[in-house]
Amino acid sequence: EISPHALRLGAVNTVVIEDGRFIGHNTDFSGFAAALASGLPGARLDRVVQLGAGGAGSAVA
Repeated sequence: EISPHALRLGAVNTVVIEDGRFIGHNTDFSGFAAALASGLPGARLDRVVQLGAGGAGSAVA
């Protein structure tokens, strides 16, 4: 199975075994969002410059 986030991003980087089922997740976007909220609370997100477009960068772009 694939989580909705991983499906939307088109990539899986974490697999969790839950009740005997293997479920693919992508933690790049949620990790980035949590770090951004923690490091820049209240920052406007309507204009953002992103440097780099590797695996994690592509997930949050």
